[in-house]
Amino acid sequence: MDAQTMEHLRTKLLNRREMSLGRRGRLLAEQRELAETRPSDWDTLTTEQREAARLSGLAHLETQALERIEASLDRMKKGTYGKCDVCRGAIVGCHEALADARQKVPGLRTVAIGDTECPPSGRADLRVVA
Repeated sequence: MDAQTMEHLRTKLLNRREMSLGRRGRLLAEQRELAETRPSDWDTLTTEQREAARLSGLAHLETQALERIEASLDRMKKGTYGKCDVCRGAIVGCHEALADARQKVPGLRTVAIGDTECPPSGRADLRVVA
């Protein structure tokens, strides 16, 4: 991957990280505010408990996104970003093929190459869920 592309991706990741940090902060603040208020009746309590659980789940998703972003930024620093974790080969071609498949197949939800390991050089099974 060339330096310009890498810097573009790094900038996108940093922007996404800032957005996720802000969103997670707002979700956690709302959750704390709900926890601090004491409802006057049981119906309100149940509604607020459901809302607190929803906010907690959303904050957890943001935390997971932040962890993936940090891992990507770390791989960029180490020079391993864009390389397969198993064989250290370039994965850009795989991602391009998957993106191409998503665009060409209406209603496509999931596309994957291989199972848990790298596909053998030059050939792999393509799994599609439409």
